Amino acid sequence: MAPSLEGVSSSEVNLEDVLTLANKPFNVKLNNKHISWNYKKKQPFSNKEKKNWTCKNKVPIEEVIAVEYVERASKQTEDGDMEMVSLNSSIFRLHIIKRAPKYVWRMKAVELHCSNSAQCALWVDTIRSLLEKYTNRPKSLLVFINPYGGKRKAKKIFDEKVAAIFDLAGITSHVIITERADHAKEYIQSRDLNRYDGIVCVGGDGMFAELLNGVINLHNTRMRVDLDDCNSRLMQPPMRIGVIPAGSTDTVAYCTTGINDAVTSALHIVVGDSMAIDVCSVRNGLTGKLIRFCVSMLGYGFYGDVLRDSENLRWMGPVRYDYSGFRTFLKNRSYDAMISYLPSQSLQDNHHPGLEDGLRCYSGCQVCKSASLLDLNGSLSLDPSAISDTACSLTPTTPELDVDDISVMYKTLSTSMTNISIASRPMSTLSGVSPDTWQTASGKFIGINALTISCKCSTVPEGVSPACHLGDGSTDLVLVYDASRFNYLRHLIRITTKTSSQFDFGFVDVMRVKAFKVRVPAQGSTDSSQVSTSFHRLENVEKTTPLPVSSWNCDGEIIEEPNIDVRVHCQLVKLFARGIESYPTKMKQCAPNCISCDGIL
Repeated sequence: MAPSLEGVSSSEVNLEDVLTLANKPFNVKLNNKHISWNYKKKQPFSNKEKKNWTCKNKVPIEEVIAVEYVERASKQTEDGDMEMVSLNSSIFRLHIIKRAPKYVWRMKAVELHCSNSAQCALWVDTIRSLLEKYTNRPKSLLVFINPYGGKRKAKKIFDEKVAAIFDLAGITSHVIITERADHAKEYIQSRDLNRYDGIVCVGGDGMFAELLNGVINLHNTRMRVDLDDCNSRLMQPPMRIGVIPAGSTDTVAYCTTGINDAVTSALHIVVGDSMAIDVCSVRNGLTGKLIRFCVSMLGYGFYGDVLRDSENLRWMGPVRYDYSGFRTFLKNRSYDAMISYLPSQSLQDNHHPGLEDGLRCYSGCQVCKSASLLDLNGSLSLDPSAISDTACSLTPTTPELDVDDISVMYKTLSTSMTNISIASRPMSTLSGVSPDTWQTASGKFIGINALTISCKCSTVPEGVSPACHLGDGSTDLVLVYDASRFNYLRHLIRITTKTSSQFDFGFVDVMRVKAFKVRVPAQGSTDSSQVSTSFHRLENVEKTTPLPVSSWNCDGEIIEEPNIDVRVHCQLVKLFARGIESYPTKMKQCAPNCISCDGIL
């Protein structure tokens, strides 16, 4: 969400003068919301035609980075050398945001010449006083730089592209270079962060996930929330997190700004953008203990195998994921599992992940705004009586699943894709989730994937789940059943292209859910009917070949326990971002070679 000033009239004009820009007179106006400069002159568009054209620029005050005096200039001496001489401060430089195609933001400096120093001081002081009213702009930031992530250029990116922007905006940065895994998490959990307005990570998605887990754990621990109690109500941390992309995929930056560009992300931080995103809590399905929080992708099967295989290939850099992905694809493994999920109540008719014309999540998304009016932890009822007070264990209510139900279900569904069955039965709730009807799917799966954000990146421009929303209180659950290598390859290819839907296959199912749980055969089991759950552990089955068990890929970290309970917490964490802006990638010029706006502003 863009920063704003409430209760101030945009029609209240503070200043209006004729100032000089590039040796041309401009009528410059300043009010509480905007600064504008307009210029009129007869100017030829070509040698054959002449027209009256008007150059109009209007910039929101919220998108002014800084204003400063131009106090010194260079002058050539008699010896031919250049020396700096003082000016009378009749010139001020306005640093503003310039939008470029493909969601890129850049800074532009506009130098305006006043008739005298008193007039210049009036303009500078007035603009600065307006900027001070935007109290959501950070003044002090704690910055963590991961020098080992991605292409190992994080420190260079910060020093060359970000530090100067923060300094210009008057932001004090306390920089920490991380030395090991969980260094940032341990640091913030052992320090008083009250003097900071936000935390910034310069690195990849793994670094962001580490900070996110640390911030949530820190705040809820200090608020005396028992994170291992699945009935506890999680509290939203007041600290915002900023992301300067410097990793391999940078999907968080792509999904919240539209591009993995360090300057763009730095400018979103400077102007104080703020938006809240959903977070999933991942718990051990057998003990109920919290494992970690997840914000992007949670994948069992294919993506879990890829991550595990790539761990021994870190020396290869980011290319290890492609290599491990190819090796995992050739193995074409599938895994027995049973998934129970609680469908999300659609807030819009076409708010569904599988629809080609589904609502996309842009800045100011109405779906996410509607969800923000609901319970913070994702309950779809504002009535406290509708929230279950029972434990979040997955013990079924009526009717109860028995050993024969599960045994028959697995023996039937593990034989062929045509026998897939979706069973619907009421089950008990997770804490804070209204007791609706749970759905159950069982069979052999190449992948079980949950996407809380669309997971856009340079190789997947539309995202793994293109219609996924950032703050609607749900996650997109994608079930990829057992299939041939050829068909699964077709599915993977469609993920990386824009030609057709990756969900348009008989072996792929997708649904939007607010909670789900996965149970797999107990490790060492030799029969798919031996499903380890919180309410059953089947024993004494006939032993044949041990069934394979995969692991989970949770935001790039491995979770060994295959049996998990997942719940979405609506808009639990705030970022320095506003979401992807919906505007044309090609913007019209007010005139060719415009001296003021360069055809972009």
